Amino acid sequence: MNTEYTAVMKQDGDWWIGWIEEIPGINCQERTRDELTETLRITLREAEYADFLKEWAKIEDDQTWDKLLKLINTPMDLEAAVQARKAEEKPQDNSLEE
Repeated sequence: MNTEYTAVMKQDGDWWIGWIEEIPGINCQERTRDELTETLRITLREAEYADFLKEWAKIEDDQTWDKLLKLINTPMDLEAAVQARKAEEKPQDNSLEE
């Protein structure tokens, strides 16, 4: 994904604390700045994946599920799968062109 996030990291006594400004609830605490950086990255990836799964949960028809399962089982990033899911939601033009 090309989205950029802002990580705020501060030392508080023997601990480093940090959070992602753009996403409430992503906050972490570690003993070192390097550990905190990695933990924030992992937590952010998990939050993005959770959002992706929430989008999947909205799917109701089996045909769309089958298409998405085929997509997700091929190498691609989550953003591409989400875009494919959104494309499935768009109404199709069933009119005949003459």
